[in-house]
Amino acid sequence: MVGAGAAIGQSLPVAALVFAVVASAGVVTPVVIYFSMGARAAGVLDELKSWMIRNNAAIMAVLLLVLGAKMLGDGISTL
Repeated sequence: MVGAGAAIGQSLPVAALVFAVVASAGVVTPVVIYFSMGARAAGVLDELKSWMIRNNAAIMAVLLLVLGAKMLGDGISTL
């Protein structure tokens, strides 16, 4: 978050808005599903949870790859 905040501080305010939307999507999406679908939301959210548990390794690999590439790019650009 510190790296993202520093990058956003040096760029346009639009980047801050995009960062906020993307960062909050993981929390907002299940809440919207819960309130919009009512009783049916439990099944959808349980399926989503099961999918994330089954694909945990792939999700973490992609996440760490993106973070690593960002940090590597920042390091190379300061040289």
